[in-house]
Amino acid sequence: MIRAPRAVNNFEGITIQGTARVHLGNRIVYEDEVESKVKGALAAAEWLSSSNHYQRRKEIFSKRHGRTGEWFLHTPDFHKWVNDEDQTLWCYGIAGSGKSVIASLIADRLIQYKQDHATYVAFLFADPDIGHRTTAEDIISSILKQFLIEHEFSTCCSHLENLYTAHHRRKSRPSWEECLEVFRLFMERLSKVYIVIDGLDQQGILDESVTMLLSALESWTNLNLLITTRSKTPFTDWKRPRAYINISASKQDMKSYIEHRTIMVPGLQNILVGDTSVQDAFVDTIINQSQGMFLMAKLHLDSIATKHCLRHVQAALHTYPTSINDMYRVSWLRMHKQNPGTIYLATKVLDMVCYTYEPLTASGLQYALSPPWINKQSQDEIVDENLLISICCGLIFIAPDETVRFIHPTAHQFYKDLRIYSPRALLLRLTLTLLWTFNHLVTESKVHLLIHDLLWGSLNKTMVSALGLLSKTIESRKQSWMGPCPTSLKSAISLFICIVVILYLML
Repeated sequence: MIRAPRAVNNFEGITIQGTARVHLGNRIVYEDEVESKVKGALAAAEWLSSSNHYQRRKEIFSKRHGRTGEWFLHTPDFHKWVNDEDQTLWCYGIAGSGKSVIASLIADRLIQYKQDHATYVAFLFADPDIGHRTTAEDIISSILKQFLIEHEFSTCCSHLENLYTAHHRRKSRPSWEECLEVFRLFMERLSKVYIVIDGLDQQGILDESVTMLLSALESWTNLNLLITTRSKTPFTDWKRPRAYINISASKQDMKSYIEHRTIMVPGLQNILVGDTSVQDAFVDTIINQSQGMFLMAKLHLDSIATKHCLRHVQAALHTYPTSINDMYRVSWLRMHKQNPGTIYLATKVLDMVCYTYEPLTASGLQYALSPPWINKQSQDEIVDENLLISICCGLIFIAPDETVRFIHPTAHQFYKDLRIYSPRALLLRLTLTLLWTFNHLVTESKVHLLIHDLLWGSLNKTMVSALGLLSKTIESRKQSWMGPCPTSLKSAISLFICIVVILYLML
């Protein structure tokens, strides 16, 4: 096999002998051309989009129980969408009705049963924890990223490599027209493409961008598009007819889900065991009152799981909240029935999960809640991650990617609305905003110590816990939005921001 020299250092590489790279440096190693090509393609894919929809799909699919959602795969509209060309299927339903799980199921089945390498499946899932607005370019780039990972077309890769080289050096992003040109090159080489976009109305994308995106996608007859939204017609412009399916949890799916959840709670299972009529009444009551929402059923089961006898379980069934926000409020009130120290800790956890710009990992959350002098090697004052989740009474969970998230976007919005007038939450939002800005502007390694030491004496413990994570993060990231500039200028700006933050928070 032909091998080409490659050096390991921090300089940009130049292409020689196909796709193998040689770099400046004093230590030479060798790399196969095939390996170099794969690495180059993966680097370009990551540059196109940082979103990992493979992981997001896996996370959502893991929430599925048994054969829930199978009914959708047997509908005539879905069969027509799979088998015919030039099809758009619009799926709508209320929050918590299982749209995302069904979208992940569809993507999974399409990938399993695709006929040949010229058939392609792409999928995008809304992530409510991403703190920025999605654009049409972002969505096309995510689709192109999946094209690039799954397929190898020399012409497309060559065009994309030129695009990557031009923009990477200038630290710029490709325009809509440039994205469409690469998309066209891929589409001309594929016989059939299925694209599943979940939560289009939850992506934060502007209406004009949606119109532009749908117009581009629906112009290809070999592309079938499936979209899920909460509303039937949030976007009215289209190029071709659309079929509509209302997604609501079926009675059989709800029964399967409730029975599974009941088995997972030993105490509740012991109360209901032995009396079939009681079990049937229990399941039927929750099905009838959940209004077709798995989320409502989950929250109510979490509430009932705290009861210790049949009489209390039956009483809880007859005091069922009538809306999803009422369910969140029940969880919130249940959280506040704990002892004061636990309530205080749970509130800190929810504040951090709610207001941090990037989702926290479970270990990151533990680290954030620890005193500022604790490092990752010290475990004496680290709170167990399972305890942190349980004291929040079902409002948050640990996702498969180890990040801590609210159970649903509506839960995130409920908590934001609940805390909007809280002085502590307001101060936390302000401090997080200032410190994230400070984090990206400052590259001096010692400045964060000054800020943290001063704030330790002037802020409450909740704030200090948040600052603990952020100041430690500054230590490890050392990134700057400013690009190359004199160190003296950075130092001056660092000192200025430091003074502004301290004065603002102390006055």
